[in-house]
Amino acid sequence: MNQKSIWILIITIIVVASIAIGGVFLWQSLKVRNIGKVSKVNTPENVSENNPKKTPETTPEKTPETKLVSRKIATIENLYLLGLAFSPDSRHFAYSTKKQGKVFMVLDGKEIGPYDYVYNPIFSPDGQHLAYRANKQGKWFIVLDGKEMGPSDDICQSTFSPDSRHFAYSTKKQGKVFVFLDGKERGSYDRIYGLTFSPDSQHLAYRVNKQGKWFIVLDGKEMGPYDDAYDLTFSPDSQHLAYRVNKQGKWFIVLDGKERGSYDRIYGLTFSPDSQHFAYSAEKQGKVFVFLDGKKMGPYDGIDYFTFSPDSQHFAYNAYAYEQRKRFVILDGEEVGYSSDRITDVLDFPSSSFSFAPNSKYFYYYLLIGNDLWFKVKELK
Repeated sequence: MNQKSIWILIITIIVVASIAIGGVFLWQSLKVRNIGKVSKVNTPENVSENNPKKTPETTPEKTPETKLVSRKIATIENLYLLGLAFSPDSRHFAYSTKKQGKVFMVLDGKEIGPYDYVYNPIFSPDGQHLAYRANKQGKWFIVLDGKEMGPSDDICQSTFSPDSRHFAYSTKKQGKVFVFLDGKERGSYDRIYGLTFSPDSQHLAYRVNKQGKWFIVLDGKEMGPYDDAYDLTFSPDSQHLAYRVNKQGKWFIVLDGKERGSYDRIYGLTFSPDSQHFAYSAEKQGKVFVFLDGKKMGPYDGIDYFTFSPDSQHFAYNAYAYEQRKRFVILDGEEVGYSSDRITDVLDFPSSSFSFAPNSKYFYYYLLIGNDLWFKVKELK
């Protein structure tokens, strides 16, 4: 064997060895990544004594997720999309479609129906329930988890409670509007608006009209009469209910059934995050005031935003003085600065001119002084 042949042999051995070693590394990489391998999810069908379900002490089991893929769901002949809805957990998808002159609700690919019309699919907050409105032969039904409730002349409103355990809706029949909670009728009125569950899902409030007068109904108990009523607001702990009402041309705040007022207008109302404080703004004789736990602050020419700090210990708002062309930032009842009213032209939203830090330790606000925009920081105690 000459020297040239020896070098060819050596080079060949090196190339073969390199390929072999590279193949080993590639195979290990494929095993690690499970490329080309489909792992089974532990379901009742494939869990056995020889294939035990993983426990938290070993490898936590991953909850199966619905994989959404692009696909055709309708043609121009059967297009009837009066509602598309994802469940809040993104695991379910519902829409309506038309087939051979009839309409179906499609949930995760399964058709429910047929109906003449169907629309407004809504999922419960936990994603486990689906409700929608459907029409058959001129009559309307609420359909909850595939079960029809009705018939009625029209469906007015429907809503789930925050904990997804309760469902309320209103229907119209023979000129009257009826309220239903968990399938049980709760009363009939001329009009019903604003079905509202408390945050803890234990209370249901709404406003109704009968014989030209307005009432607030809380857990079946009527409060009123009023000439008008708006803004049903529960406290975060669900222990308080506030709203605004009109009586003989004057506006009042009603908190836990007790009236506060009277005013020419009321602009907003809110509870602190811990539910221990209550604030609103109101206008009287051309001036606007802010009320915090019954204490009046003002007067001002206008108020455009007020809020509590996350820990509920501080309260801030913006106030206007039109003649002075000033916009004030008020923190805990004291003015911390003012801007030219042109700040609303500089910032996208008036409410963005101040904010509390998430930990409530700092207060941030903007001031427009001349042509200079300042970002201010105040440490809170």
